[in-house]
Amino acid sequence: MSRFKPLRIAVTGGIGSGKSAALGMLKKMGHKVLSADGIYRKLLLTDQGMRNEIRSVFGCAVFHKNGRLDRSRLAKVVFADPAMRRKLNGITHPKIENIISGTAKGSGGHVFVEVPLLYEEKLENRYDMVLLITAKKNIRIKRLRKRGLSPGMIKKRIESQLGEDRKAALADRVIENNKTIGDLKKSLESFVGRLR
Repeated sequence: MSRFKPLRIAVTGGIGSGKSAALGMLKKMGHKVLSADGIYRKLLLTDQGMRNEIRSVFGCAVFHKNGRLDRSRLAKVVFADPAMRRKLNGITHPKIENIISGTAKGSGGHVFVEVPLLYEEKLENRYDMVLLITAKKNIRIKRLRKRGLSPGMIKKRIESQLGEDRKAALADRVIENNKTIGDLKKSLESFVGRLR
């Protein structure tokens, strides 16, 4: 009789590829899902020490007058300067990883973790498997425009990420998300079915 081994699976892909949609579907299928970005946003609200570290590195200009971080201003800084992005990640990634590790240990089943910059930040070795959600660049741009991002910000964000072809070569599994939500769901169901 084979023993079930719960896997810690990173879900990654370029901005606008459909990672969040895929994660939502996996959650509806009954799987434990986490979002590194979601954990980051929660920490910004609850971890005063982390906010203080960000303030000491980036200054008051990336904070609102009420003390809350202005994520839009911070994004402009870190997507324009890779060194500043590395500094921010040095502050946030260890805290995010601690939460992911603690949640994964107590899950009892597969845990899917959305990690947008998995390869860019060299985090892939922290996971048992990498699932890449990918989409053609023109489709990603169209999705990002619907989110209200400016053409300049879209260009900066896409250029700050590793190319889709390079990610596909590194990933354990690749799901193309160029068609409908229904097609994405079928692909995810097939992927999950092979994990058992």
